[in-house]
Amino acid sequence: MIDNVRPDPDDFPAGVPAEAGAAAARRGRVKLFAADRSGVTGVPRDRSWWRQATGGAWLRLLAHSALATLGATLTGWLLSHMLPVASLAVIYLVAVLAIAVRQGTAGAIAVSLLSFFAYNYFFTESFFSLKV
Repeated sequence: MIDNVRPDPDDFPAGVPAEAGAAAARRGRVKLFAADRSGVTGVPRDRSWWRQATGGAWLRLLAHSALATLGATLTGWLLSHMLPVASLAVIYLVAVLAIAVRQGTAGAIAVSLLSFFAYNYFFTESFFSLKV
């Protein structure tokens, strides 16, 4: 599977032999470059975060997402008298970006859904309802 693959040169300090890099690549510890991408596969299914996450990890992810959305909503509420309503959506985008960097795709999806509902509920006409 990893025949025509060489390790990323930035992963090893100068002077590390290529054999050590190839051995580390076989163990899955370094990023790989491939001249022929047909031999490179993605993360094996048994190693993905989605499949290994416990209930506590999901609960922590949702708690961080809820806190980010709450922070964006409070910030939007404080600035709602100075900014137009359309500009308040950017505050939610910052929250989504921050959680995406910290928690990954799952966190970004959670914050984006919570932010959508919070923005619609608090800042669009027919306030405090989800009617559009």
